[in-house]
This record gives sequence, structure tokens and C-alpha cells, in this order.
Amino acid sequence: MSALQSGNCLADETIFAAQELYLPSPQAITTADTIEGCSAPGVFIDPGLFGQMLSGVFEVRGTARIEDFAFYRLEIASAGSEVFAEIRRGVTPVVDGVLARVSSARFAPGSYRLRLVVVDARGGFPQPCAIPLIIQ
Repeated sequence: MSALQSGNCLADETIFAAQELYLPSPQAITTADTIEGCSAPGVFIDPGLFGQMLSGVFEVRGTARIEDFAFYRLEIASAGSEVFAEIRRGVTPVVDGVLARVSSARFAPGSYRLRLVVVDARGGFPQPCAIPLIIQ
């Protein structure tokens, strides 16, 4: 799958007249970067940020609502790293709404993974949801 195809969620490499496309930069998301998890009910980051080049303040939308909800954490890590830093903690469930507003000025330019972890009252959590993105 080409970077153009994956960056635009195209089924194949067919492009139609007047179609708007995202053109990857040299540091863009590679085909090895994928959405991880995001299959547990109530733990979801809107895939609209997938592969986007973000600057300024951007909204992270999604759902953080499980049985016996306690809180959610939105975390970020450099691409290829398993060391995540918490950037937002929410104590109110969210359904198809804004999980956080994030300023790109907090981060060096580069490729990252954004992860949502939703924790229940016993401290357990279903599989987290993670998506790749690029901060300019």
C-alpha cells in the first residue's frame, strides 16, 4: 500500500478528477504505522486525525465510556517508542465528543502515536486505542 493510498484511505490507487488528497511529506506516516486496538466498545479515537499533519491547537475526538468508568487518559509517544506521557486525564465519560484540545507547541515536530486508555473503578482497562499522527 502506498503512502498516498493509506494517507487518504483509498481502497486502491485510483484517483478521480476533483478529488482532494492528502500529500504525504518525507516524514509522513509509513505503511507500518497503523491504528492499534480501537476495537473495545467505549474506547475509540476518531480516525480523522490518522496520518494528519497537525499544528496549532487541535481537537481529539472520540469515545471514552466503559462499564464502571473511573477516568480516561490520553497519552502520546514518539513513533516507535513504548514510553507514553499523559497529556490529558478526564473524569467524565465522553461519547462521540471532544476528549481533549491539544496544543502542538507542547511537542517537537515529528511522528507520534496518540493513545486512549479508559480505566474502570477497579483499575482495569480494555485494550487501548492508538493512532499515528504528525506534529509540525
